[in-house]
Amino acid sequence: MKKIFTVMLVIIATTTSYGQNFGIKGGLNYANLIVNNSSIEYGDYIFGFHAGVFSTIEITHKLSLRPEALYSKKGYDRKLSTVYQTLEINNRFHYLNLPLLMAFTPLDKLSLLAGPEFGYIIAARQENNRTGSSYDIEDMYDRFDFGLAAGVMVWMTENLHAELRYTHGLSDLTKEFGIGSSRLQNRTFQLSVGYRLK
Repeated sequence: MKKIFTVMLVIIATTTSYGQNFGIKGGLNYANLIVNNSSIEYGDYIFGFHAGVFSTIEITHKLSLRPEALYSKKGYDRKLSTVYQTLEINNRFHYLNLPLLMAFTPLDKLSLLAGPEFGYIIAARQENNRTGSSYDIEDMYDRFDFGLAAGVMVWMTENLHAELRYTHGLSDLTKEFGIGSSRLQNRTFQLSVGYRLK
């Protein structure tokens, strides 16, 4: 996974520098962790944000490659109840995400997106709302992540677009340290606005 991530980073850096189109994007995340690839939520969904750059390499008139490099804030909130008190644990993951998507454009202003996304945790922290304590938790989770993304993009002007995307994590974030028999995987919805600079 480390070698794949490095190759992806090189590809995105190269295509961003020399791609036919280059732009910036940012927006909101709505994220959580799911247990064992099911609909069971490990915690409560949280709002985060993402920001970064994209490039578009045209393959045909209707088909193009869209690599991106994004900072993305994900995580979850979880309530833990005991006989004496209820604690709310807030976990925040700061990711470098590298989507490599194919864009199919059936209409001039509408594109459908799909492809893999690679991720790496650059920082992670946990906060306890009762004690006010905060500490690093990078070592509790696998830093590398892999998922599949799909979405729809609408061009509002020649250079400005809006996008709705869903990313379905496939990696087990706890495979190294484990949380019992549970496997935790990212689920993220994103609403973005992007601007093409050239």
